[in-house]
Amino acid sequence: MFKIVSSYLRKNMTKNLIKLFFIVLFSCAIDFSFTGMLYPGYTIITVLIFYLLNIYNHIIFRGFVIFLGIMASVYIPIRFVYGTLSLGMMISILATNKTESIEFLQNIPVIYFGLSLVLCFLTIFVQRIKLRYLRSKITHVTWFIVVVFFILATIISIHKKERLIFFPSAFFFDNINFLYNQASSLQRQMSDDLKKPSDWKPVIKETNYDTFVIVLGESARKDFLHAYGFNLNNTPFMDNAMGTLYSKYYSSGPNTFISVPHSLCLERVQNKVEYNNTIITLAKSANFNTYWISNQGTYGQYDLNVAFIGKRADSSYFSSTVDYTEKNISDMQLLPHLESALSNTSNKKKLIVLHLMGSHPDFCDRTNGQYDDWYVSKKLSCYVKSIFNTDLFLKNVVSTLDSNHKKWTLMYFSGHGLRMLDAGTSNATMIHSAGAQQDYNVPLFITYYNSKQHIIDNGMYSAMNFISMFATWIGVEDNLIPKKCNPLSKVKCSLNQINAYDGDEKLQDVLSLPNEEIR
Repeated sequence: MFKIVSSYLRKNMTKNLIKLFFIVLFSCAIDFSFTGMLYPGYTIITVLIFYLLNIYNHIIFRGFVIFLGIMASVYIPIRFVYGTLSLGMMISILATNKTESIEFLQNIPVIYFGLSLVLCFLTIFVQRIKLRYLRSKITHVTWFIVVVFFILATIISIHKKERLIFFPSAFFFDNINFLYNQASSLQRQMSDDLKKPSDWKPVIKETNYDTFVIVLGESARKDFLHAYGFNLNNTPFMDNAMGTLYSKYYSSGPNTFISVPHSLCLERVQNKVEYNNTIITLAKSANFNTYWISNQGTYGQYDLNVAFIGKRADSSYFSSTVDYTEKNISDMQLLPHLESALSNTSNKKKLIVLHLMGSHPDFCDRTNGQYDDWYVSKKLSCYVKSIFNTDLFLKNVVSTLDSNHKKWTLMYFSGHGLRMLDAGTSNATMIHSAGAQQDYNVPLFITYYNSKQHIIDNGMYSAMNFISMFATWIGVEDNLIPKKCNPLSKVKCSLNQINAYDGDEKLQDVLSLPNEEIR
């Protein structure tokens, strides 16, 4: 037996070691692509599985390598830029179309597609490897026991609450299934809530205003507005308008899917959004005529939850009945619909929500590739211009309200911010994230037709308590609405109240996140 082993090692050691090296390299690449980390124990398991498949059934080995290689090649640039797969990403994937997919890919730097190309070449090479193997019954049995143990451990742990899985690739695909089921469940919940009556029983107070307009912006981080100190003058209206700018207002989530529902809906239980109890249904309960005018679309089977909120309005308009990226429509196209809402001669007060495309990536698509001033990169220059366009939109809204002789009040805020990518380089851009304070620190501006001063409020406020502020703004009270963290009643948040949801809808302390300054 010893002579056989010695002879085998002399003849095949070098060749086998080289082949085994590439299998180990491929295993590391696969694990890192799917998880973003390398755990030696898990990587050893991956190597063992590839090794056993290679020596026992090369056809299955090739299929396994090709499948995982393709999946990893597709996913690795996405994970590098957007992070690990989350519920918000799953909803976006389910709701996406060709146009949005192109925009999604355009935000990924070319260098990351280079990683995909390298992984593809590695996949092509590894799937051709055939290891020479000394067929010993003892070795067969040993390897078989080891692999069966880890496969069974993986299968069993998939169904456990902790979802601890010893094979990283299995965890990745289990996570896809887990998030898909979550997204489907959420869609069913929203559909059920849409049919429920609201629980509001508001006490109505008299106010001096008859028209309440919310301009819900998109992807505007506060520090890119000149009104908040940005060095390019892209907010001439907000710079000079009478009203109040809030400098420390934080959104409730890092993207529209998470942030807007947690802001505009009642949430008596943590992470339990009540889609039947929203700002729209509250205003309707207070005898308002309600309008939802959106430059973002609706999404068929996986309809965005924001659209569910808007559909409860007395009158709702979406620029696309499928998806906002089917057509690149300027936010200015919402102004005629605002005029139409204002022309309604009803004696009821009006709540009008204007949901913008604003500064949604891809920024240059929002501005048709135009920008006024160069700022670091073309994409950031377009982003600065998109902020200017939103400021101009606000100016036009106020002009429209004045021309209709309304006693109006307007509230503008952005649903969430963005994070820098490749900061300071010619490829600099911004993406959705949940890892910096600027993902949450957004503009909030409130003005009235009779405002006389330009005020900056430096108190800390959270969109997690938006319902409280909204109720005060329109002049109602309801026992379901907590009276806390409300800028209009001068109730500031304590430091431990500035919490927000991350991409997996788990609460995190926003103030503990890195402060990403503009470079």
